[in-house]
Amino acid sequence: MVRKYTGLYCLMFVAAGIVLADLTAIPSWPCLLAAFISLVAGFYLHAVTGRAAAAAVALGTALMAFSAFHYTHRYLHAGPRHISSIVAAGSMYSIYGRVADWPEVKSDRTEVKIAVDSLAAPDLYDVEGNILLKVSDTTTALQRGDRVAFRARLYPLPSPKGGGGFDYRRYLTLKGISGIVYLSTLLDVRIDRRPTYSFLTFIDRLREEVTGSLSKNLSPTAAAMAKGFLIGETRDIPPEIYRMFRDSGTLHVLAVSGSNVALVIMFVMLVMWPFGIRPGRRRLILIAVIAVFAGMSYGEPSVIRASVMAVLVILARYVQRRHDLNNIIALTAVIILLADPAQFYDVGFQLSFVTAWGLIFIVPRIADSLGSKVDYRWWRWFYLPLAVAVTAQVCSAPLIAFYFGRIPLTTVLANLVIVPLVSLAVMGILAVLVAHLVLPVLGAFAGSLVNQLLMLVLGALRVFGGDHVPVIQFEYGWPAYLAVPVVLMSYLVIVAGSLSMRSLSARRFAIVLILLMANGAAAVGLWRSAGSPRELLTVHQVPGGIAAIVHREGTETADLVFAGLRGKPYPIDARIIAPKLMQQGISRLNSIFVLGADFDAVDDIVRLAGSYAAAGLYVTESLGPSFYDHILSDSIPSSGITLVRPIREDTTLEGYWMDQKGLWLATGTGHVVFTTRLHAAHFAPLPEGIQPTLVIGEKWLPTPDDQRRLVEAGYMVAVCTSIEQRHPAAAAAIQPDPGSALPDNLISLDRAGPCQIELSAPK
Repeated sequence: MVRKYTGLYCLMFVAAGIVLADLTAIPSWPCLLAAFISLVAGFYLHAVTGRAAAAAVALGTALMAFSAFHYTHRYLHAGPRHISSIVAAGSMYSIYGRVADWPEVKSDRTEVKIAVDSLAAPDLYDVEGNILLKVSDTTTALQRGDRVAFRARLYPLPSPKGGGGFDYRRYLTLKGISGIVYLSTLLDVRIDRRPTYSFLTFIDRLREEVTGSLSKNLSPTAAAMAKGFLIGETRDIPPEIYRMFRDSGTLHVLAVSGSNVALVIMFVMLVMWPFGIRPGRRRLILIAVIAVFAGMSYGEPSVIRASVMAVLVILARYVQRRHDLNNIIALTAVIILLADPAQFYDVGFQLSFVTAWGLIFIVPRIADSLGSKVDYRWWRWFYLPLAVAVTAQVCSAPLIAFYFGRIPLTTVLANLVIVPLVSLAVMGILAVLVAHLVLPVLGAFAGSLVNQLLMLVLGALRVFGGDHVPVIQFEYGWPAYLAVPVVLMSYLVIVAGSLSMRSLSARRFAIVLILLMANGAAAVGLWRSAGSPRELLTVHQVPGGIAAIVHREGTETADLVFAGLRGKPYPIDARIIAPKLMQQGISRLNSIFVLGADFDAVDDIVRLAGSYAAAGLYVTESLGPSFYDHILSDSIPSSGITLVRPIREDTTLEGYWMDQKGLWLATGTGHVVFTTRLHAAHFAPLPEGIQPTLVIGEKWLPTPDDQRRLVEAGYMVAVCTSIEQRHPAAAAAIQPDPGSALPDNLISLDRAGPCQIELSAPK
């Protein structure tokens, strides 16, 4: 088994080392010592004693110990010079570093990973580690490789709060991030541009040329989809189209994967074919194209996996060696995990490898059993795509159910229709780029044809995506940090065990067994979900305040509460609110409550109410005239929304009521109070037995006495868009101290990100 499936054997030990280090947080030096001893023992057993089996176990143990050391040293115990030992102080620093990754431009901010090499406060000293720079603006001023220098306060990573299932701290830790910096603008950041002639500069310029060419030759919607299909650039895709991809189960076509790499290789080979290029040079060109394409696609895990696999296959053919795809996939995973162990916990990495392994193992067996029984044309155009779609769904279903909690029932049929269309579209998009390079007019002609094909994809999306698509909801009860390793190790161990069996029937039985076990776990999750669904409150920071989504699991409807909202030059409803609703699977709003909003934000709320068919729009009496003016005005279409009701202290709705403290929500055992700002009424004692969550829309600067009074009043937790503690600096002066750590019962959204609170747990 070791000689035939060396890559799989190594992968088992590497994965085991990562899981062991993650669960035990063992110090790094014993792992490195164990790796060295095992390596020496392995070479001794092989070269001196000739005990091949014992040598293989020793070398595997060395791999396991080294992967545990790498994971521990990089993410858990980084050393005294690491920035994680400094950020806890929360002091102001002059920060010097380099942009370590491509900036992520979101709807309301830009996030940039900075590799810090030195800090000054005031003495200058060397450090190592990464921080996340959050800029309160959408900007592309920073690019990967730029040197930066700025002065800011370093915040430690947020602790898990609010009862949500997503651990933001762990997510950032696995990204190699050890601190957070907040800046409102990049005007005070000194930027030293990266070298003009470098691989990264070439990649970025090439990406700009590609996206610019698509924008010139395709309609705006088609160009946005084309960028997503080709290089995974989804920023310009309208929210409703993105939601249809998700609801149809075809969102993976927007995440560049192995199929994209294969299509690019196929297209380049077709282009090279008339020129009669020799095989050796052709392979070098293909490897160069693969490297450039991986860079253009922002280094996504699925692209890296497919690129490394393709390069290994090309090299194997170049040296005229036989290759087994099981070994190729396993060796690819080993290379990636040895370079970045945290990829093991990345959902894209897991789905990519699990699906690829399933396709390689199952589809050839189906081909062997059906190849001689059906006509070749039927097999090629119908049975093979059906086998691929069903196999991919069966293999990926457990992970999809675990991570996303929902599987559309039309996924297989949607993939049978949409994936071939997208594959044709990708080839057409590449043809448009080449045609535009040769002659711009020719590119416009090719673009007109590809535009129609992309509109056909959009038509198929409307059939298989949207509100009418039936969806299965799942729920699990085990801890996330245990569930993922258990599922993945189950796949690896049983596959490895089955491959080691001499009996072919036993081998196949073992593979079927693991698939049944994993999908059986998904069925258990579905059965658990049939009980009482959880009621969830998700609080997001928006310009000027908060937006709170009250959502019952398993439904696509929700209530929305605004406590403070400030208008922006761009449409807040489409750029900020709609993507947040889409992430939670919300397609319709029951009621919208507005406790505070400025005049410029009223039109955004009215448009949102219309596009999501809100049954009621409830606003405070002071805001009533502004909303009535907007709805009656012809300049702002309301999509038929005319139901605007004032919220008074005597207003009582299903589960909601108003009093002097604000808008109350009661559901199950949970209570929430929404208010735009704090006042004296909030510090009055609450009724006995009620411990609500307090959601505050405006920025709050509490004193330690304010925090104590909130606890004494009976509030369980307070969530605010921005919280900065105040401490007495003199007898009568009180100064803000934004660097102070917050108590556990205070959640500041600008530090912790979106907060999810479970209002009522299932029985």
